[in-house]
Amino acid sequence: MPWDGCELWSVISIGAACRLVAQDRGRSDESVLQPEWSPAGELYFISDRSDWWNLYRARVRATSRSVRAPPIRRSAMGVGMRFYAFAGPDEIVCLYSEPGGTKLGAHRLSSGTMRHIELLYSGLSNVQTNGRKAAVFAASSTLAERVLTIDLETGAQEVVKVSNPAHLDQAT
Repeated sequence: MPWDGCELWSVISIGAACRLVAQDRGRSDESVLQPEWSPAGELYFISDRSDWWNLYRARVRATSRSVRAPPIRRSAMGVGMRFYAFAGPDEIVCLYSEPGGTKLGAHRLSSGTMRHIELLYSGLSNVQTNGRKAAVFAASSTLAERVLTIDLETGAQEVVKVSNPAHLDQAT
């Protein structure tokens, strides 16, 4: 299983030698998920090498480095889960954990700054982006899971589809 340990290999060009990108200090107990090429051609991936799920960038001729985004403190189990998406060559929209739930942020790669995107939901998963808008599954203790889109410039939100229209009153 991938959470027991795996390796991430990179091929820089067709016919080039493969390079081991991620494996915990020679042991095979590092878990790696969601490897993805950025618009700039760099390899990004999530690893638990620090005992927290963190986002890393693998440089072609250097070791992998943490991107300095807040860690993901939730289970990585589940096929096809997406914790980050590229909103352009210099921005990653990502899910991260804080007390009280999962948050959504926009991480600027050139400056290393993170802009928190304020949402009323505490459960977020599976982020996607087209560059201008992000889409996530969002839920809270009183609201059923829904597909939510967020305009990355204005912060405007739109509920696209709700899994269950029932609403729980917080007072009960």
